[in-house]
Amino acid sequence: MEDYKWIFDGIGTEVIFFILTLLLGGGGFWAFKKRKKSQRQTAGNNAEQIQISKDSTEKKESVVTQTQKAGNNSTQVQVTSNDSNRSKSRVNQSQEAGDDSNQMQIG
Repeated sequence: MEDYKWIFDGIGTEVIFFILTLLLGGGGFWAFKKRKKSQRQTAGNNAEQIQISKDSTEKKESVVTQTQKAGNNSTQVQVTSNDSNRSKSRVNQSQEAGDDSNQMQIG
């Protein structure tokens, strides 16, 4: 009669480890599912700023944020390229500059 009890020893521990494995595995998947890329530049007068972001991963979601700030007589260029055809990709670009400045956004 005592021979069958060893089968049930440690089942509680195994259930807890199984639940933890599911939670940690799912959390890791969620962390790598979404890709975030951020670029920021700040400069004074007579500055030239160029930001280029190429997103060619096969991730499900992608968020690219580019921000530039400069003073007077500055040139700013922002380029974002997305090689994969994903519907959930977002690109946020913002530029702020003073008088007599040139700005260009592509993407």
